[in-house]
Amino acid sequence: MGLPTVPFLVYGMREDYAKANPQNARAFTAAYRDAVAVLMTNDEVWAEQGARLKLSPEALVFFKEQVRRDLLKSFTPDMNKGLASTLDALNAVAPEVVGLKAMPGNLLSMDYQ
Repeated sequence: MGLPTVPFLVYGMREDYAKANPQNARAFTAAYRDAVAVLMTNDEVWAEQGARLKLSPEALVFFKEQVRRDLLKSFTPDMNKGLASTLDALNAVAPEVVGLKAMPGNLLSMDYQ
């Protein structure tokens, strides 16, 4: 489809909260990076969660490889434009399903990275 690389799963907080508590926003971002590092390097975590999810060994390998390939390790300012382009593409084919006409401005802030 020619769409850019953008996050499709994000964690967020209200802008007013982040501005009032920048140390919390930075700590959350650091914790996210730490979690990504664990997922990228620690096979024991995958084995533990795979067992919990009752994945077969083959399914676990596939899932781990897919997530490691697709997990975003950092965010860039261009991703805001990419998210807007992705939303436009979705709205072009199924606006009744999407429910969001336009992306909120500057959805991804780089202020706390």
